[in-house]
Amino acid sequence: MNNRELRIDEIAWLCTHNAYNSDDEIGAKATLPGGTNQNHSIIEQLNSGVRVFMIDVKNSHGGLRVCHYPDYYEDLCDLLIKYKIFLTDEKNKDEIIILMMEVDGDVPAEWIANTFYGQGPTVRNQDYDMTNLLYEHPSSTSKWPSQKDLVASGKRLIVFRETDDGKGKANSGMKWYHDMWLYWLETPYGNSSWNDLQEHSYQLLRGDINTASFFNLNHFVNTGIFGSGSAGFAQGMNMDDYLYARSMVAWRFHGRRPTLSVDFYKSLSGAVKTEQYDTLRTAERLNNTCVFSGSIINDQGKPFNSHLTWENIPEIDLKLTGNGLSANDYRLVRNADEPPASSKATSYGSIFSFPKITAKKGATDLWISPEHPEYSFKPDKINILSDPNINTLDVKITATKKT
Repeated sequence: MNNRELRIDEIAWLCTHNAYNSDDEIGAKATLPGGTNQNHSIIEQLNSGVRVFMIDVKNSHGGLRVCHYPDYYEDLCDLLIKYKIFLTDEKNKDEIIILMMEVDGDVPAEWIANTFYGQGPTVRNQDYDMTNLLYEHPSSTSKWPSQKDLVASGKRLIVFRETDDGKGKANSGMKWYHDMWLYWLETPYGNSSWNDLQEHSYQLLRGDINTASFFNLNHFVNTGIFGSGSAGFAQGMNMDDYLYARSMVAWRFHGRRPTLSVDFYKSLSGAVKTEQYDTLRTAERLNNTCVFSGSIINDQGKPFNSHLTWENIPEIDLKLTGNGLSANDYRLVRNADEPPASSKATSYGSIFSFPKITAKKGATDLWISPEHPEYSFKPDKINILSDPNINTLDVKITATKKT
């Protein structure tokens, strides 16, 4: 299954934090108040494959300004012009854009509405009317559509608004202006160290756990005033292996495939090898990964061997078998610090993961089965083709000592 067939809340998106805040976009400088969060313009981000953007909107200098620091900004309508040009270009007819907007509480709802409807308050010669592109989600209990469905409907712009602290005012007619915390969970964004990143992987800052199905992993470090980004930290924390490992931990803990919100989403040319620092590639790795996770307990209902960790679980084989296999070499053996080189499965702590499998045409079963010479397991196998849309298995397995 490709990403376009997944519901959009099941996809690991790459999101640029303060997407506009770069020298290329608004003239922001790392050495000036407010600093920068990105090295590349919005157009370059779009052309690279970024589809989710965090933006701040303020009532400043007599209009709606997209800015991090008041002296460096662009008008919201100018930003929308760029998004509309991209979405209406024939070669991008299958693309969608998601906006996460932090709009100050003194911004009237009608100003936002009128701007998205192409009516001001700023006048431009170019068209920035987004009316026909705006998606309206029915309710917080409704399932989100797939990208394929959105393309078919023509509604390819999804807008969320932060609503805490009086921000993101809306009126009754703005059904497309979604309350972000009904639909998104997110980890804390106040990271200032490597320890913060580690601890915050297990914490949630905002979002309704009962209704939210999107999950945002804030993966950036704030420095200086106004929460400017740290390009130095980004050179390490955006490395593929570290970002992937942190994402897998957060995915397992919170039960949702994460969207990755980053500063400096790609390295400046020549600074770091592309294959080591490519956050879009890391997101794609997550989209090409299925996760088998859960708790293994003993027959008294207590955690098996105290904790589900790499060190404490006995040597259990996880095998994939069944007529859905294209190749019979998906196997994870937990008996060393790393899985065998021949294995296509990987493990991070309590997480078992394996690449997405293209099942043979007409296949009806593809089983995961735990095996150990001294223990029996119940259930002894799980059919992952029982749901064709499955990306995450979260099951409870009971391990019983053989007599």
